[in-house]
Amino acid sequence: MNTRLRQDVKSLFEFWCEIAPQWNNNVEKISNCARIIDCYPDGALDDKVLNDITQFVFPYQIKSTSNHVQIYSFVLTDSDSKWSFGFCRHEPDTEVATVIFSYLPWHDVFLRLINVCVELKRHNRAEFRTFLRDIHTNGIPDPGSTVNFSYGKGSSVFILRTPTHLALPSIPENVSTNTNHPPATLNLSSLHLVFSAFQHNLNMYYNFVHPDSKIEIFAAMLTERRIIFMSRHLDVLTSCVQAAKNFIYPMVWQHLFIPILPLKLKDFLMAPMPYLIGVAEAIWKNIRQDELGEVVIYNCDTKVFISTCNDVKSLPHDMVSGLRKKLEKKNLRGDDLSKAFLGVIVQLIGNYRDAVKFSQTAQGNKITWDAEAFIESRHVSLRPCLRKMLELQIFRQFIEEKLDALNEGSGYSDEFDWETVRYAEKSTNKAQQYKDFLKNVKDKVKGGGKGVKSVYQNIKTKYHMTHPAQFYQHKTHNSTESVDFSAYEALSMSPGSRSQSNAFSPSLTRSDSDYCNRNKTSNSSSSASSSDMNLLQELQDHAFFKAASPAKRTDELELLRQYGLDKFS
Repeated sequence: MNTRLRQDVKSLFEFWCEIAPQWNNNVEKISNCARIIDCYPDGALDDKVLNDITQFVFPYQIKSTSNHVQIYSFVLTDSDSKWSFGFCRHEPDTEVATVIFSYLPWHDVFLRLINVCVELKRHNRAEFRTFLRDIHTNGIPDPGSTVNFSYGKGSSVFILRTPTHLALPSIPENVSTNTNHPPATLNLSSLHLVFSAFQHNLNMYYNFVHPDSKIEIFAAMLTERRIIFMSRHLDVLTSCVQAAKNFIYPMVWQHLFIPILPLKLKDFLMAPMPYLIGVAEAIWKNIRQDELGEVVIYNCDTKVFISTCNDVKSLPHDMVSGLRKKLEKKNLRGDDLSKAFLGVIVQLIGNYRDAVKFSQTAQGNKITWDAEAFIESRHVSLRPCLRKMLELQIFRQFIEEKLDALNEGSGYSDEFDWETVRYAEKSTNKAQQYKDFLKNVKDKVKGGGKGVKSVYQNIKTKYHMTHPAQFYQHKTHNSTESVDFSAYEALSMSPGSRSQSNAFSPSLTRSDSDYCNRNKTSNSSSSASSSDMNLLQELQDHAFFKAASPAKRTDELELLRQYGLDKFS
């Protein structure tokens, strides 16, 4: 579960609005406020909310003479470090912007919806309000479901396909990926065909980020660097920043995250903590680059990567060369790109379960995590890299969430764990070893409480679901840690090979899916573990993972407070 996302969302969107900027008279041309042209629901946009979103809707004085529509996204972070998402559309020859604001990161849905709203309002204002009301009051559909909303007197349908939790971000299978900008005019009847076939953010990333730079940025994120994306196109810029954060899945970026930096907040680039920020070319001209210090910069327009650090060297060479071969393939489609990076993550931390143990506490049995056991389970050549990962906030948060899930009886239930199982279960003798492992678990969970017993039952269920399929072996400390990516086809297995009940669309996103499962039990709530994972080696005391608690974002929150962004809700 992504802890940066809200779990109590009631509506698909919080509000829709049209606003116009009021520019100040200084040289920088910063919009301090805006006036409301129209809003739904009525009264949803109070002065505070309006001020919060204005600087992102009008990050600088966007030229209204542009000959194409500009659509992009922004993110607000509240005092609990939760993300909210805004989607903007700027029309040619006008400063009025259309905005949809939501707690859901369903970018493809809102990219389509905002275009439909603009065209429908232009043709029939009364029907437009009815259309918005129907969507707003419909609630959140079930995961993986489809809901149709008619408009245009029944001649057109907006198709809402909700994400499911078993899909990684995907790029188009049969759609050209050379469209850099949305068209100025749109055919309402075919709108759902324009965006629903692929994940928009990943498509932009695929087109505008060079393969070598994809690896460099990935390595920089795994080192928690200060990372800047640049572009003159707001859609390209925000899409690339939004996509980049998904490549460290199942970990979640825990630091400053600003897909589009307003000119007013340019001092954020001087912040001493890690960040992932998008800077428009018009704003970059106002930045004194010699004052930035050590940063990683990628220009999406020129495809130039700049960094004083070589973070790729900190990753195992075999993993990097295997990843590079994957990315150099022509015409990557579907979730090939996402799975290429997931394969590296699986090899790096997929054995985190080797260090999962039972611990006796005053409250009873508790599942804990031993950091040293995690390090010792791997080859000596990998240990320096893994010790650095122990220091990462993104990894500490990942471990804490996994422990919470296990102690609550949720078990293993996401795509990462599925791929970990496939990678771990290659040799023919794993089946019997795993049966012995399950027996060991069953013996030791007796009297261990409802949560522990639930974990056992979930693991046992996942074993029967996955065997007798042939899986790939996760190497232990006795192996050479060499990786053959050409044989890593387990990551490309079709969804249907998992379970017929878990079929999903390849165009749905990972980050989108967390909301779909906020109060639901997964059909695949745990994954099989091989015997070398030693989930229950002995019922003995082990120290909790010392760095399991996420580091407080005190510095980041203080920075947000300075600009009045800490109380947005």
